[in-house]
Amino acid sequence: MTRHFGTSTRCVPEGEWLRISGDMTQVIDKLSGRDDLIVKIAPDAGYEDSAFDQQGDLVDDAAQESGVTFLESGIVELNGNLIPDGMKLTDVRPLEHGNRKRYPALWGVLSHEAGHGRHTGWLLELKRRSDRGELTRVQQDWAGAALLLEEPRVEAGQIRFRPQDQPWLQAAATEITLRELTEALEDGKNLDKKHVVARMCLLTHGRIDAGSMESTYETDRLEELGRQVFGDDYDKMREIWLEAIDAPDGDPDLMLDLGRRWFELTGDNGGHPTAQQIENAEKVMQALGEMLGEMQKLSGYSSGEASGENGEKRRRDRLAKAVRDNRKESARQKDARKQADKVFHAGPDPDSTAGLDSPVTGYRDPTGQEMSLARSTRRALMTAYSPERAKTLTYADLPPGRLNAARARQAAALREMGFPESISTVRRKERRRVPVPPLKVAIAQDVSGSQNAAAAATVSGAWSLAKAAEGIMDAQLAMVTFGDAVHAVIGPRDRVPRVPELETPSGSHHLHEALEALEGELGLMRTGFARLLVILTDGIHEKGQIDARKADLTRLLRSGVKILWFVTDGSDSWRKYTPDIRGLRVHHESRGKYEVIPRLICTEAVGALKY
Repeated sequence: MTRHFGTSTRCVPEGEWLRISGDMTQVIDKLSGRDDLIVKIAPDAGYEDSAFDQQGDLVDDAAQESGVTFLESGIVELNGNLIPDGMKLTDVRPLEHGNRKRYPALWGVLSHEAGHGRHTGWLLELKRRSDRGELTRVQQDWAGAALLLEEPRVEAGQIRFRPQDQPWLQAAATEITLRELTEALEDGKNLDKKHVVARMCLLTHGRIDAGSMESTYETDRLEELGRQVFGDDYDKMREIWLEAIDAPDGDPDLMLDLGRRWFELTGDNGGHPTAQQIENAEKVMQALGEMLGEMQKLSGYSSGEASGENGEKRRRDRLAKAVRDNRKESARQKDARKQADKVFHAGPDPDSTAGLDSPVTGYRDPTGQEMSLARSTRRALMTAYSPERAKTLTYADLPPGRLNAARARQAAALREMGFPESISTVRRKERRRVPVPPLKVAIAQDVSGSQNAAAAATVSGAWSLAKAAEGIMDAQLAMVTFGDAVHAVIGPRDRVPRVPELETPSGSHHLHEALEALEGELGLMRTGFARLLVILTDGIHEKGQIDARKADLTRLLRSGVKILWFVTDGSDSWRKYTPDIRGLRVHHESRGKYEVIPRLICTEAVGALKY
């Protein structure tokens, strides 16, 4: 926290300190909007008048502040100890913008003091009243409390004046608050713990409301402590500092009244508190000790934000995460290819999932309705994923096209003035075809026992969709069943002449393995293709597999795969088995309406591909 009392300064910078002071004096003009401020920085700077005795000697245990603004003389003192340990004074070059990130807390204090120089003029009127003896003792306490409220108020004004100062103000605020909290804990015998909590809440959450600090986990912990100590009065405290943030610059009576309310609520007059007995003092001190660690984390974060270290760390973390994700994705695709080989290319091994226990019991000729549905679906699919021709509006010198009268007049005027004609006057549209990406269609058919009633209808719709995809040039198609195992029904190189007939003997749902097989066989994760995945199920799945299914579908959706989750025999009580994923197209068909399922499957598949 900074102080603003005093009429004179005893600090005399020398050597490199004098050079740094001169450089900062040049810079504070822009920070404050004033050209009459002088900056002094040295290890012995930052003491107000009360720190010296009548002979001008520094008294014992005098409090040295991070910054002091002497409003009457226009002098700003900065504590030289804010320069980071190990940094040479010759390396401190305030006139170089990039150099400031090496001492973010110091630069934040300078920005803060510049805000006082710009916004704290009301304090001079209160000081004149005090010199004339017009302020009572309790009103002086109110004025001290008003100075506390001035901390977030000036930073709100500085943010409005110079938004780019926010990282520096945050770095300074967390550093200074950390120092004050440490001193408070070290001086616990002569301390009113309640004062410390109130002040920490004001100097952190007040700044958050002012916009000069960001809310973090650590600041949330501090609010919890404030509510624990003050209860409902915490909201009253926040109302006071919010009114102070919105207060105008030249209203000393309003600030004095806000200081009165703060002092009456918290007992804090802005000075160093005396010993008072409060309830649960030991518990509060213990909580403050825990808060010290939280504030240390916040201080490191704020300094890192201002210096750019956090941004560099985030960049490295993003690169490392990208490398890890690429490795995981490579491993997933390798597993998918293995699963595809196991499902689509295994021989008649009885242990293989493509062995003799396939749910396909035979094939039948398609009906006329199924063939008609396949033809109409093929046309709809081609329209859904084929991009429209690109149109570009251009101007030319000669037809075809329409003459633009305004441009023609401009061209005529230029010719009359002797300028070479350079304006094309004929407007026309140029159309060009956009390359059509190849289509990939993957179908996963549920063959669990609860799917038995709807199995014939769903396989009819799946066959019509597959036949439609087969009729599209360069399209690839694969279909599998999933239950107790995964079995291939149609491969990318298979013809689709007849409709398969399925039985539904399974008692489980190996959807993860089915998606792996389809991904590995069709390469669904590769971009540059129009990709459609259709899952036909009754919506009843084991709860233990929900997370795995959701992760698989989310991964495919993020890569650009269009997915239709079609519940073929659903009811409201079964909707909880549908993955709740943004971008997933879901259709629930009413129980027992099997005759409409084939057409709905094709219609919803086209809709999923379109969007």
